[in-house]
Amino acid sequence: MKRVLVTGANGFIGKQLVAALEHDYRVTASVRDNVEAGSNTFSKTTEIVSTGNISDKTYWDKALAGVDTVIHLAARAHVLADTAVSPLEAFMETNCKATLRLFRDAVEHGVSRFVFVSSIGVNGNVTQGAPFTEQLQPNPVSDYAISKYEAEQQLVSAAKESAIELVIVRPALVYGKNAPGNIARLAKLTSALPLLPFGLVDNRKSFISLKNLVSLLVLCVSHPAAANQVFLAADTETISTKQLIDTLANVAGRKVIQVPVPVGLMRSVARLLGKGALASQLLDDLVVDNTKARERLGWKPEEDLQSTLE
Repeated sequence: MKRVLVTGANGFIGKQLVAALEHDYRVTASVRDNVEAGSNTFSKTTEIVSTGNISDKTYWDKALAGVDTVIHLAARAHVLADTAVSPLEAFMETNCKATLRLFRDAVEHGVSRFVFVSSIGVNGNVTQGAPFTEQLQPNPVSDYAISKYEAEQQLVSAAKESAIELVIVRPALVYGKNAPGNIARLAKLTSALPLLPFGLVDNRKSFISLKNLVSLLVLCVSHPAAANQVFLAADTETISTKQLIDTLANVAGRKVIQVPVPVGLMRSVARLLGKGALASQLLDDLVVDNTKARERLGWKPEEDLQSTLE
């Protein structure tokens, strides 16, 4: 059986990915600290390695021992306001420099494939008319997305100088039970407020369920057609912010009235409050075309968005 190293294995995606891989592979789970390493999250067959906060000085030898494929999930998603460095610098340290260190060590250890989980933010944060595809020119806007794109570019350059196969996956926003991030915030907002101003919002958003993303990453471990490719990952269906809130309210057993506030007015107020980026997340389109992954890998997103959200 091949051995797969999963970094960030104790995270929201990592836990489910390790569980899925354990059926067909030997798994090494890289976690941050000894408390996580001593948890009973993983089965007894999974080897757990504590690597600390990853950086370009991380010692990967133990984690990479006997590994055939690396799936690199570990990343910095947030920067605290009191950090001594700029947000972009903090993101670059973890998401780019630490990734390149892991990749170079993987090459030295004879790893045959490196799967890098990037972000749809590399493509941009808004679609206008046409959905995002792998052929479009990247347009990262946030510091997080910029750091992911820089890591992608450096990985592609480094991979050309080695025999390792590089696979890059850019997921849309991932949802599932206990998901962190914006969907969790919307769920809390829906539970707390009886009125919300999204009655006229008719945008389209792509998401991906945790199970669907995990199934794609498992395919990327060994599928011959995944080698040296970039894949955008999303469910096939899209949903509007208004529909999303209605679904979350329904699940919570609450009645939320969506007030028909003009979208232009909401954008103007958000800009005045310095919340333009938040308004874009709630009001703009972000549609992802998953055709390449479905046709090239035979990937089938089995969970549909509406029922899985419920």
